[in-house]
Amino acid sequence: MKLKTKKLFFVDLEYSIHARRFVVSANKIGYQMDFFKYDEVAPHPDVVLILGTIDRIPERILNLPNFKVGLSWAYDLYRDTSDHVSCSRSRSLAKLDRLIVDCDYVARLAVAKGFPESRIINFPYGVDLDSYRLRSHLKPRKTGQVTFYTNRTWRQEYGIKILLEGFRLAQADGLEFTLKLAGDGQLRIGLMHEYRKFFDSSCFEYVGEVTELENRHHLELSDFYVSASLYDGFSVSILESMAIGVPVIASDIEPNKDLIRDNEDGFLFSSGNSFDLSNKLFAATNIYENQDEIRSLSESAREKIEIQADFLKNLGSALSNLYDDLA
Repeated sequence: MKLKTKKLFFVDLEYSIHARRFVVSANKIGYQMDFFKYDEVAPHPDVVLILGTIDRIPERILNLPNFKVGLSWAYDLYRDTSDHVSCSRSRSLAKLDRLIVDCDYVARLAVAKGFPESRIINFPYGVDLDSYRLRSHLKPRKTGQVTFYTNRTWRQEYGIKILLEGFRLAQADGLEFTLKLAGDGQLRIGLMHEYRKFFDSSCFEYVGEVTELENRHHLELSDFYVSASLYDGFSVSILESMAIGVPVIASDIEPNKDLIRDNEDGFLFSSGNSFDLSNKLFAATNIYENQDEIRSLSESAREKIEIQADFLKNLGSALSNLYDDLA
């Protein structure tokens, strides 16, 4: 395809692992793409792809004469913010030629913020289906006790305090479990101090920041994955868990409801409600001894990922749409 020879310049504002993954995968399927940090001097490509929260894109990047494409993190369009941040977001959106979002709900948010629907590209990210294979089904390692895992960033929008409080309530009501928490963020030190009684117990284990390989290892050994996000698009962490066949317990925000049917592909609880999360932890644990039911959940989740979240397939579609626009 001749248009694949056009030069794409990927600007990463967040220094994230997603940027490298995006560039490597794009080159793998035949699109020429180079990677730069936002503060580096770069040549003039045909397209500038910008990964970072929309309201924090530097003016120097926004003022480039190139065709500019933003990639939303979802929460940068969700959140109600100060007038200053709202103005920055509006200014950024006005200067972008295209906006890539990861689900229909985030697309509707972008339109509500004034971005033209005709200039939105829906790219639901996804997982490498060869790396994240459906695992063999595991029984609980101890009778009556299961292992939960979460790796969301310790920030308010990811509902980390709601998650901790839900598990605290479940522990107080007698649930036996191990909760493994990965990742880091601005709330971690304060919350680990606030919940130090529980982190000092055998129920909680903080494993720190993890590599992709370590994350996959923790998923393989866990009975459930938990996400309490208040704002999100198609969470890559949830997609990875579903691909492996680890049942997901997640907040019922709109993107999660598009991915998960309660008690069919996973479990949903009322967003922001620690009591409902606690109840869902008990409900999920109670069915875990029924391996046929867990197997059905896992296989249904994997089938949905194969249909909706094949990363290379989705990336190829998104870039093809982008090149069609350039043509």
